[in-house]
Amino acid sequence: MKRIIYIITLGYIIGIIGELLINKVSFFICVLIFLNLFIKNFRLKTSSRMYRIIKVFIKNNTILIFLISMLISSIRLNYLKQKYEAVYNNFNEEKITVVVVSNKDERKYQDIYKVKLESSKFTDIYFLLKVPKKTNLNYGENIEITGKYTVPEKAKNYRGFNYSDYLKTKKIYGIIQTNKINKISDKCTNKIAIINNMIKQKIINNIRKVLPDETRELLLGILIGYDDNLQDDISESFNKSSINHLLAVSGMHITYLSFGILYLLTKIKIPKCIRVILLSILLINFMFITDFSSSVIRAGTMTIISLISIVIYKKNDIKTTLSLPILFILIDNPYKVFDIGLILSYTATIGILVGSKITFKIKQENKIKQYVIDTLKVTVSANIFIIPIIAINFNTISFSFVISSLLISILIGPIVIGGFLLVLISFINLKISFIYGIVYNILLKILIFVSMLISQIPFSQIIITTPNVFFIVLYFLLLYILINYIFLSENFSNRYIVKKIIAFKEKVFKIIQQNTKRIAIVLLIIVLICMLFGFIPKKLKIFFIDVGQGDSTLIVTPKGKKILIDGGGAESYDIGKNILVPYLLDRGINKIDYIIISHFDTDHVRPGCLL
Repeated sequence: MKRIIYIITLGYIIGIIGELLINKVSFFICVLIFLNLFIKNFRLKTSSRMYRIIKVFIKNNTILIFLISMLISSIRLNYLKQKYEAVYNNFNEEKITVVVVSNKDERKYQDIYKVKLESSKFTDIYFLLKVPKKTNLNYGENIEITGKYTVPEKAKNYRGFNYSDYLKTKKIYGIIQTNKINKISDKCTNKIAIINNMIKQKIINNIRKVLPDETRELLLGILIGYDDNLQDDISESFNKSSINHLLAVSGMHITYLSFGILYLLTKIKIPKCIRVILLSILLINFMFITDFSSSVIRAGTMTIISLISIVIYKKNDIKTTLSLPILFILIDNPYKVFDIGLILSYTATIGILVGSKITFKIKQENKIKQYVIDTLKVTVSANIFIIPIIAINFNTISFSFVISSLLISILIGPIVIGGFLLVLISFINLKISFIYGIVYNILLKILIFVSMLISQIPFSQIIITTPNVFFIVLYFLLLYILINYIFLSENFSNRYIVKKIIAFKEKVFKIIQQNTKRIAIVLLIIVLICMLFGFIPKKLKIFFIDVGQGDSTLIVTPKGKKILIDGGGAESYDIGKNILVPYLLDRGINKIDYIIISHFDTDHVRPGCLL
């Protein structure tokens, strides 16, 4: 059977989604498995083409493997659901022993660490540990804490941010607030993790010594995804100019790193097998350093699989190569299926693969023009694929990526390669790295200048209301048809799907020509019905928005007027940016007709809390 990993992965993903949407979906999967086995051994005399196709899949066990994979993932997720609920409802231990498994995450009023529970009836449990400022804990320390456990909050408003679901993608079961910490021992956790964390901290410390304040945090974000202390204005300009993906370590970083290491190993005449082994080990260590982000796992695993296929002289199958990383990720944590980083990484990768297959009849002889065409082809393809994902999660659409991709493509290669070289030099001799850093810092300043410049372009980022699921499905369906028919039909005209699309188009055009008057009458009736619905009185709607310690009310009148009464407020949290505006956009509202302020207490209105 070909592409068995691909079939297993598809089944595993659909099983997880099914279990999240429908409880106890495993029973229905068992019924489908029984029907599959029944049809496999039952002979039905029919000339139906669809039945023959299904029979082929059943005979080679494709559907059976698919369903078994669905069953395993649904059972696995159901087990985790029960485990989370058990912790939420029954965890009441005040004094516990934990191991610190992260570095300090500095906040305004307190610091946060990720810890793993050691002594309890629960196993493989992680918490966020909130500690007072200036409490220094080291990665790997075994500590005893006394504190209060808090269950993560779920979404309070319509389509609001679900903190509980977000923490599940991180395998975190809740928050513990503590003021009493007793250190038991040092560095008693995974030795490999400790060594890689020491390397990460060394990289951070060296970069901070070598580069000035403006650019050092930017480089740390680009090289290892550590952008916790990145300046707000730089982060905002990167978002508006559609280059914020540079701060999420991805396939581009892995590609530059891999080619650089392979080049050095080849120059010193290391045998091919040893090169692959050494590079694979280094990539796994790099995954540790970047905290196993989804995009790094995908890119790193794909690179390792591709290298192994070259060594064993076997053709690399792209579907299998794409499937294995996500299968590993979801086996470890099924809730990652809704991790936005994972979704964007895979969607962009699929877009790039599709873009690489698109060819144009006009071939440019000029290398610069060809480079521009190839860059635009890949970048536009990736961005077109992720537009709906960005829209539904961040309520923005940006068209500046066309300009930014051309300018950044010139800079990013030297920046990434030069950045890794700076890290290497800093490990060898810090004094030399200071001299190198002076020249290298110019590249980072140019990158910041370009991002600031592009972010100032009018309409570089458009705020939109949240699209519904129907729109997303329709968008990808039309995109699939468009790519197959317009761009790929000439090169892949023998493919079954392309033939079907062409035949369907011809059939639709023929029906339209034969029934022009009837279609016009039907469209006219639909327009009249829509107009009549517009005259039907609508209901008055009142929505009370949860803004924490404060008040905010949205009123939608029968005539469609939107009235906002108060906007909430908080001293240390931007209610407008984080709660109110997302809520309105999720409700499909991008314009408020009237704003009423009942009084000017800080829990009713604060500067910046309104549209």
